[in-house]
Amino acid sequence: MIGPSNPLTPTANPVPIDTQGRPTPQFQIPSGLPPALHDFLKDVSAVTPIRDTTAFNLIQQHNSTDVDIAQQYRPAGTKDDFWQATKGLLLHINTTRIAVRALMGTYAGTQSRSVVALDNDDLSTAIAQEVHDYAQSHAYKRRVALHFRNAILAGTSILLPRYDVSNGTLSSLLMDPSRLRVSVPPADVEDVQGVADFQDSGRVLRFHHRLGSGTLIAGVTPTYTTLDTDDPAAITIYPQELPFCLAQISYGEDRRPEGNPYGRSAVAATPEYNRILTQAYYALSLLIKWQARSILLLSSETELNQDSLPMKLENVAGQVAILMGKGGKGEFIHPMPKFGEILDVVHSYMSFLAVLLGLPRSVFTPQDNQSAEAARLEGAPMASILRQHSDDAEAAETEMLWKVLAFQHLRRNQILTMAQLRKRYAVNVVISPHDWSGDINSSAASIVQLVQSGLLSIRDGIRRVNPGLSDAEVESRVVEAQARLLERIQTTTADTPPPAP
Repeated sequence: MIGPSNPLTPTANPVPIDTQGRPTPQFQIPSGLPPALHDFLKDVSAVTPIRDTTAFNLIQQHNSTDVDIAQQYRPAGTKDDFWQATKGLLLHINTTRIAVRALMGTYAGTQSRSVVALDNDDLSTAIAQEVHDYAQSHAYKRRVALHFRNAILAGTSILLPRYDVSNGTLSSLLMDPSRLRVSVPPADVEDVQGVADFQDSGRVLRFHHRLGSGTLIAGVTPTYTTLDTDDPAAITIYPQELPFCLAQISYGEDRRPEGNPYGRSAVAATPEYNRILTQAYYALSLLIKWQARSILLLSSETELNQDSLPMKLENVAGQVAILMGKGGKGEFIHPMPKFGEILDVVHSYMSFLAVLLGLPRSVFTPQDNQSAEAARLEGAPMASILRQHSDDAEAAETEMLWKVLAFQHLRRNQILTMAQLRKRYAVNVVISPHDWSGDINSSAASIVQLVQSGLLSIRDGIRRVNPGLSDAEVESRVVEAQARLLERIQTTTADTPPPAP
């Protein structure tokens, strides 16, 4: 059992005040905690719940409907009755959602994960099988995809291993990316000491530190417990400080080289594009509404006035018509607004957004009769971005699985360093994005030609086409390919007539 079993003694924590002068929820921080953990909880609980308003707004906008965004960017000075009459004509595109979903193409290709025990002892074999099964589960794959999405959208995302007591299986905890805190020493942003986030409007503080982990609820006295618990307000104290924090942190744009422990959103510019496009589409909808207000112009050789018009109204074939005198005529006229100018604005900002995010412009402005070569060239920047993100995702998931292994040993009261873990286990993760800009048939033909010409080995060619195969499966296909090649050579040799004497 990790940690003592006696209840914690709470100490009053001063009521913190946020930037608007409002008191934030008061947490009872136990006095019996190790000093470093006590100071960590005191620091993170004394700040306002939302750490990053930009990340919060991006998440809200990503999850919003088009109507919500249209209301958010409602043109200034628009009267309520006029807005209600015109907003139904409004066309809007949520570019934030488009950008995030496009980058999520990183997880649209092949995925392969494996955890193998290098030692033959029963404990290592059992833990490796548990973690391997967890990595193959649908729940894990969905959670790491959300982890990646949060990193791209908010800049920073934190995933923690945990144990689901009710189901008896491994699980994970995904922290709120707009309300999280990362504690690092000033000299090294890579040396993570602890992480925390707020839930339920700041009344619940979840944390993980090298010295312990748990949950604080405002107004509730926490107790000591083990890692395997469903207690909503409990703290686990580790027998000694962990060699590393079990949190896996992913970044959209990594700012650690700049000395910042938080990342930056990869789609931070999209709200401004949403605003510009909403305004432009609203102006376009107004022009359409005004153009629909046509004016009937009447002309006649005889005098027409308001008194004489009712006498000229007749029902002809179910339609009301105005009967005019000899030589009279009527036509509809309407204003001719310059739609082209506003459409140019819309298209220009769509193009700017496509260049900024690396998206194919056809995502926003589809083109007919687009050739395969044009699609490949247009999609090349996006494919390059997805490959870079796939490298980051592979590294993040590999680190996550190492920390799940460490967590499994911690549940058994064993604290291992990363060097010790690497001697016991092998972890392999391959994330390959779907390259929709390429032609599979032509790519396969090119690989065959490279293999036949000797510029590419059979083994590398198989790996390039099937990145999700294990080493054993690759070797099996290499043997099959070599056997087919040898058979072809023997057949060709047998059919060739001997040279003339």
